[in-house]
Amino acid sequence: MYQVSLIIKNKLYFPVVSGGLVWTTERKSTPGSIKLSVIKDESMKIEEGCQIALVDDELGVFYGYIFTIRETKDDLLEIIAFDQLRYLKNKDTYVYTAWSTGDLLKRIATDFKLKIGTVDDTGIKLKLAEVDTELFDMLNNSIAHTVEITKDLYVMYDDYGKLCLRKASDLILNILIDESSAEDYVFTRSIDESTYNSIKLVYENNKAGTREVYKVYDSSTIEKWGVLQYSEQIQNQNIAKDKVEKLLSMHNTPKRTLQIKNCLGDSRVRAGFSIIIPMLDTNGEKKFHPMFVESAKHTYEADAHFMDLKLTGGVINS
Repeated sequence: MYQVSLIIKNKLYFPVVSGGLVWTTERKSTPGSIKLSVIKDESMKIEEGCQIALVDDELGVFYGYIFTIRETKDDLLEIIAFDQLRYLKNKDTYVYTAWSTGDLLKRIATDFKLKIGTVDDTGIKLKLAEVDTELFDMLNNSIAHTVEITKDLYVMYDDYGKLCLRKASDLILNILIDESSAEDYVFTRSIDESTYNSIKLVYENNKAGTREVYKVYDSSTIEKWGVLQYSEQIQNQNIAKDKVEKLLSMHNTPKRTLQIKNCLGDSRVRAGFSIIIPMLDTNGEKKFHPMFVESAKHTYEADAHFMDLKLTGGVINS
């Protein structure tokens, strides 16, 4: 059973929700949000910026701030609220020479008065200059550079009012979803997006006046798919050989996507976490794989809870 509460001028209120609510999360560059309608109550002066929380069976699901209020003739207030990730849409400038992604997140949290939760140490210090850039993009750039070096994907999310940065491989939920759990599903394999079998990195050596190219490819997949090349100009020659090999390892595979409609809801499932999905391998044998939640839409009703999920899995090329 879910419950919504509001904090207005340090007082706690429990509004009457009409018609249920929707909670959504996405993995990249999008804040978590809830949308709901509440019955007008003169004892509660609901305004932009009010804090709002969603709890489901004692699990803190969402904690955020009201951004949009619409009044209707039916004496309802339609509310849209976002978690703290919304404030990462601000722009700023940071120039640094030895910060990890966690260091950058903590500095942003301090400057923009955001609360911090668990922040994993990525072990990689980066040198980057981000000028007049959206904070989301800064953090995503830092995560992308870290992935290129370590192959470890890190996920940023708001855990009931605290910004977290966690290694994705540590966020696998013991939740199994199969064909019996969902109303409908679509499974897609594609090499049309983020799949590359040829990687080319170029370093302009201005001191020597030379242009140095680092290139690797997989002739077996090129024979099947044709050439799918990724090209990038790099600034650090020292990591070129390692980076070019890692990029090929990460992207030389089809992207797998699974979309699930109206499966039974579980409030632990959110973007950035993984759940267990049964799949048939090349021998026709069913095996269980963790798949990554790219987006999750939870619909809470009076006596029901369903969710729509978009999942990717098996590779980091998402």
